[in-house]
Amino acid sequence: MVHSILRTLDIREDRKLASPVDRFQVHVLIESGIAYTCVTHLTNKHYLQFSFLETMKEKFLEVPSLHIRAVTASENEFERDFCPVIASVVYDYNIGRGDNVSRLHAQVEDVKQIMLENVEKVIERGDRLDDLLSKTEDLESHVSIISGNIRII
Repeated sequence: MVHSILRTLDIREDRKLASPVDRFQVHVLIESGIAYTCVTHLTNKHYLQFSFLETMKEKFLEVPSLHIRAVTASENEFERDFCPVIASVVYDYNIGRGDNVSRLHAQVEDVKQIMLENVEKVIERGDRLDDLLSKTEDLESHVSIISGNIRII
């Protein structure tokens, strides 16, 4: 499916495209003569898929030897070198931490959770302070009763 689409493309021209095939969608990002692809279920929303491909491109370009070897690489040549990176990026996107928007949303959720925990702790402290105040008042009343019964001779 991917090969049939890639064979029809001119990789000298930088571009993005999404091509439906059966109930799937092939997303292609071509930049500097390298085609980055992913296959998803058929959708008319492409932001996340192209964000994923941009991330893959950035990770690929972080390793200069891969970029240099890409010109003459055979199929699956980078599997050993790049497969762990692909797995990590796919995992991040699958759990919703792949793109900036998802990361920001996750960070907001984390901060919200921390704030809720802090509010709970403040409420617990307030309850403990109320208990201490009540005990202090009880002790003061006991002391005043006892001191009223004590006579100095």
